[in-house]
Amino acid sequence: GTFAARRPDGLTRVEIKARAQVLRELSEKRLFSQAQSQVGMRKRGLSLNGDKFLSDDYWNITAPMGDNAKGQLFSLEVTAADSHGNLFGRLVDASPL
Repeated sequence: GTFAARRPDGLTRVEIKARAQVLRELSEKRLFSQAQSQVGMRKRGLSLNGDKFLSDDYWNITAPMGDNAKGQLFSLEVTAADSHGNLFGRLVDASPL
């Protein structure tokens, strides 16, 4: 289990769940902050299925792909991030890198 479950002072199940909730909230805030800091950046992204891309630094980016083939590298600009850490962008150049 977790560190909280192994503590010698014997935290109750309610305390363990409350601590876990706090840690999840902190993690979500950090992800949101990191995602927001990506807005305006240009990234190289591998086109996946639909309008999904995976950047060199492992961010998932949703951007209209048009008729471009999957499995190609494209230059993307991150234009927005939502509260769940999802990035949105646009193709800087419609031709693959």
